[in-house]
Amino acid sequence: LQSGMVTADFLARFIEHAGENPHRDFHNISVLMILAMLSLWTAKVAYQLFTYLELNFRLAGSLQLDSMSIYARDFQLLARHHFNQMLRIRRTVPAKSVTQHELSAHLHPESIGCFWVAQDESRGGPCGLGVEFTIDALAPCA
Repeated sequence: LQSGMVTADFLARFIEHAGENPHRDFHNISVLMILAMLSLWTAKVAYQLFTYLELNFRLAGSLQLDSMSIYARDFQLLARHHFNQMLRIRRTVPAKSVTQHELSAHLHPESIGCFWVAQDESRGGPCGLGVEFTIDALAPCA
């Protein structure tokens, strides 16, 4: 019974003094809003930190490839066995220097075509799809 009277007395005083000092009420609301925004920002930063740590943990055991980071998006599209095949080929085929030539040319769009290269036609090279086209060049192509 005593605690009910204290609560009722507190509510009565609160109602009696409500609206006497609007500046204090505005200050309290503004402090609560700032604390709410700060809490939301803290939650966002904590979420980003958790996401970073999770990605860092997942990538800790990933395969690191020297000089192949430009192909990272392509690797994501390949099936796992294609990726393994590329790694085997990369180790067994030595690099070969190729001379670079600059040639001004115009490609005839109507001449572009695809063809199939069979195993017997590939002469030891890869079999699969090929592309053929005609160009106009300033110098003869050799």
